[in-house]
Amino acid sequence: MSDGHKVLFLSCLLLAAQQHAAAAETVTYTTPSTINSALPYDLSITPSITGADELVSISNGSVGGNEFAGYTITALFSDDTSQLLYTGETNSGATDTLARTYDATFPEDTLTGLKFSATSVELPLSVSIPEGTVFTFDAVPMPEPSTFAILGTALAAIPLLRLRRRTKPARG
Repeated sequence: MSDGHKVLFLSCLLLAAQQHAAAAETVTYTTPSTINSALPYDLSITPSITGADELVSISNGSVGGNEFAGYTITALFSDDTSQLLYTGETNSGATDTLARTYDATFPEDTLTGLKFSATSVELPLSVSIPEGTVFTFDAVPMPEPSTFAILGTALAAIPLLRLRRRTKPARG
């Protein structure tokens, strides 16, 4: 492989790596209507968030009941797996606010929803999420199709350039 071919190949690889290593982007989901439901409750996120890897914050909402009780928030993924994100508790006869900043990371995946669950079935809890509540997530951006096109073109060009060099008549 000539030096020119090596430079072309490495340039394309660096371009592809640069676009893939872009910083996480913030993605939000806003509830279209008010939710008042007994737990467990599955909040469906539509459209799904591809590349999600962290629940950053929830802008509003609460979990409450008549007794001191615990609850969990679990991430739901497109491959039917889930991961616990947060465990909270209510005070007797009071509510616990969902409006806070979370440090709830999870493996990069396609997020399809959040599940709110009570930790004890004997103590009924409910979730209240007002219309317009914003759920903020970090997501790793997917590479643009042009990144793959550039890389594919470079990889396809190398054998063609090598073939061209072999079939080229000698000068002399």
